[in-house]
Amino acid sequence: MKKMTGPMQPVDFTVLKPQTSEFLKELFIRLFTDSQTPAPAIGSHEGILTNRDRSAIEEIFIKVLKIEGLAMGIIYFLSRTFRGNEGSEVVKWACEVAMETLRTV
Repeated sequence: MKKMTGPMQPVDFTVLKPQTSEFLKELFIRLFTDSQTPAPAIGSHEGILTNRDRSAIEEIFIKVLKIEGLAMGIIYFLSRTFRGNEGSEVVKWACEVAMETLRTV
Protein backbone atom coordinates (compact mmCIF):
# COMPACT_ATOMS: atom_id res chain seq x y z
CA MET A 1 0.00 0.00 0.00
CA LYS A 2 1.39 3.36 -1.03
CA LYS A 3 1.83 5.87 1.77
CA MET A 4 0.40 9.31 1.07
CA THR A 5 2.83 12.17 1.41
CA GLY A 6 2.24 15.87 1.02
CA PRO A 7 -1.05 17.69 0.69
CA MET A 8 -4.05 15.91 -0.80
CA GLN A 9 -4.77 16.85 -4.40
CA PRO A 10 -8.28 17.77 -5.54
CA VAL A 11 -10.03 15.47 -7.97
CA ASP A 12 -10.18 16.89 -11.49
CA PHE A 13 -13.50 15.53 -12.75
CA THR A 14 -12.79 16.78 -16.29
CA VAL A 15 -9.91 14.35 -16.93
CA LEU A 16 -10.89 11.11 -15.20
CA LYS A 17 -9.62 7.83 -16.57
CA PRO A 18 -12.36 5.48 -17.84
CA GLN A 19 -11.94 3.08 -14.91
CA THR A 20 -12.21 5.94 -12.43
CA SER A 21 -15.33 7.27 -14.15
CA GLU A 22 -16.95 3.84 -14.07
CA PHE A 23 -16.05 3.41 -10.39
CA LEU A 24 -17.53 6.82 -9.49
CA LYS A 25 -20.67 6.12 -11.54
CA GLU A 26 -21.24 2.86 -9.65
CA LEU A 27 -20.44 4.58 -6.35
CA PHE A 28 -23.06 7.29 -6.96
CA ILE A 29 -25.67 4.76 -8.12
CA ARG A 30 -25.11 2.76 -4.95
CA LEU A 31 -25.14 5.91 -2.82
CA PHE A 32 -28.42 7.04 -4.36
CA THR A 33 -30.18 3.69 -4.08
CA ASP A 34 -28.87 2.82 -0.60
CA SER A 35 -29.95 6.23 0.71
CA GLN A 36 -33.54 5.31 -0.14
CA THR A 37 -33.69 2.11 1.92
CA PRO A 38 -33.61 1.67 5.71
CA ALA A 39 -30.69 -0.77 5.47
CA PRO A 40 -28.16 -1.32 2.67
CA ALA A 41 -28.90 -4.44 0.65
CA ILE A 42 -26.52 -6.94 -0.87
CA GLY A 43 -26.87 -6.77 -4.61
CA SER A 44 -28.98 -4.33 -6.57
CA HIS A 45 -32.36 -3.18 -5.34
CA GLU A 46 -32.97 -0.40 -7.86
CA GLY A 47 -36.04 -2.10 -9.30
CA ILE A 48 -37.84 -2.40 -5.95
CA LEU A 49 -37.52 1.22 -4.79
CA THR A 50 -40.85 3.00 -4.61
CA ASN A 51 -40.34 5.61 -1.89
CA ARG A 52 -38.29 8.72 -2.50
CA ASP A 53 -36.72 10.44 0.48
CA ARG A 54 -35.33 13.76 -0.70
CA SER A 55 -33.92 14.66 2.72
CA ALA A 56 -31.70 11.55 2.79
CA ILE A 57 -29.90 12.69 -0.37
CA GLU A 58 -29.75 16.31 0.76
CA GLU A 59 -28.12 15.23 4.05
CA ILE A 60 -25.37 13.44 2.14
CA PHE A 61 -24.59 16.20 -0.34
CA ILE A 62 -24.92 19.15 2.06
CA LYS A 63 -21.64 17.95 3.58
CA VAL A 64 -19.88 18.43 0.24
CA LEU A 65 -20.75 22.14 0.24
CA LYS A 66 -17.83 22.78 2.59
CA ILE A 67 -15.49 22.18 -0.35
CA GLU A 68 -16.67 24.36 -3.24
CA GLY A 69 -14.36 22.84 -5.86
CA LEU A 70 -15.56 19.36 -5.00
CA ALA A 71 -19.20 20.42 -5.21
CA MET A 72 -18.66 21.90 -8.67
CA GLY A 73 -16.75 18.80 -9.78
CA ILE A 74 -19.52 16.47 -8.63
CA ILE A 75 -22.13 18.59 -10.43
CA TYR A 76 -20.04 18.36 -13.59
CA PHE A 77 -19.58 14.59 -13.23
CA LEU A 78 -23.25 13.87 -12.46
CA SER A 79 -24.54 16.06 -15.28
CA ARG A 80 -22.27 14.33 -17.82
CA THR A 81 -22.67 10.81 -16.49
CA PHE A 82 -26.42 10.64 -15.85
CA ARG A 83 -27.75 12.74 -18.72
CA GLY A 84 -30.40 11.50 -21.09
CA ASN A 85 -32.31 8.27 -20.62
CA GLU A 86 -29.56 6.32 -18.88
CA GLY A 87 -30.26 4.79 -15.48
CA SER A 88 -33.34 4.07 -13.45
CA GLU A 89 -35.95 6.68 -12.59
CA VAL A 90 -34.81 6.68 -8.96
CA VAL A 91 -31.18 7.31 -9.93
CA LYS A 92 -32.16 10.15 -12.30
CA TRP A 93 -34.36 11.69 -9.60
CA ALA A 94 -31.65 11.34 -6.94
CA CYS A 95 -29.06 12.83 -9.28
CA GLU A 96 -31.25 15.90 -9.80
CA VAL A 97 -31.77 16.28 -6.03
CA ALA A 98 -28.02 15.99 -5.45
CA MET A 99 -27.21 18.60 -8.08
CA GLU A 100 -29.88 20.99 -6.76
CA THR A 101 -28.40 20.62 -3.29
CA LEU A 102 -24.87 21.24 -4.53
CA ARG A 103 -25.95 24.30 -6.52
CA THR A 104 -26.91 26.09 -3.30
CA VAL A 105 -23.24 27.14 -2.99
